[in-house]
Amino acid sequence: FFFDSYNLRSLSTIARSTLSLALSLLVAQMAAATSDSVVLKHPSGACCEITLFGAHLRSWKLADGSEQMFVSSKSSPAPKALRGGVPICFPQFADRGPGGKHGFARTSALWKVLSTASAPSPTVTLELRSDEATRAEFPGAYRLLYHVTLSADATIALAMQVVNEGEEAVVFTTALHTYFAVSDVTAARIEGLKGTTYEDCAVPKGEEGKPPRMAEESEQLAIVGEVDRVYLATPSQLLLRDGAKTLAINAQGFKDTVVWNIGAEKAGTLNDLGAGEWQRYLCIESALIGRPIKLDAKCSWTAGVSYTVA
Repeated sequence: FFFDSYNLRSLSTIARSTLSLALSLLVAQMAAATSDSVVLKHPSGACCEITLFGAHLRSWKLADGSEQMFVSSKSSPAPKALRGGVPICFPQFADRGPGGKHGFARTSALWKVLSTASAPSPTVTLELRSDEATRAEFPGAYRLLYHVTLSADATIALAMQVVNEGEEAVVFTTALHTYFAVSDVTAARIEGLKGTTYEDCAVPKGEEGKPPRMAEESEQLAIVGEVDRVYLATPSQLLLRDGAKTLAINAQGFKDTVVWNIGAEKAGTLNDLGAGEWQRYLCIESALIGRPIKLDAKCSWTAGVSYTVA
């Protein structure tokens, strides 16, 4: 909305106050922050919520109210990581590095809202900086920016920017550990992975202490039992088929993809997963794992992914 100063002066005091209030309410509706989360609202009625603890996308609903993210009914409260939504694995994926599993970003209380905007699309940018505690486990001076945008009525975009503010190069791996809500994981299918190589993390490691590598042969990957795979050098677009719904995953900068579901046999080992809820989620994680990034001093790295429901 744009108004020149002459027209604003010509409005009555009451009209100006009303206009100011209306604009303030509009901005508040598009990007509303509470003490523990930020809510973005699209004009179509779509919305999402991001927690300040862990910068965790815990809800994404379309205009019809349908929830696209899975969150366990037994998920533990902070300071534990949320079981569901989109945890940020950084600067380490799983146990592939010197520090704790999945790094510090998903369980940090130090995230800050850097900016919000309502136009051209509802957006929030959050920031996390490394400190003495993180550097003791993960050496390096990191600045992590995380952008969440409701870019259309059925599309959400997530982007990461890592800035090395130190004097030495840093090495990291990362993933957006997205839990998609599905009607039945055994009936869901993933398209786009045929011909890619994957590391099978659900079976014993090989002689070198690494997961065995195999080639994906399926046009449509079905989830049978426990599936825990790191697909390497994956296409930029994958499709998740869930009944009549198709969800397109379009990634840039994330070279790999993780596919994970705990399966029925091991579901009981997860204390923060409700009974039978293993059937209601499928993790398809845009990631950078196979070839860790070496980021030189004063340089930055950017990657992003969008999800679109049709």
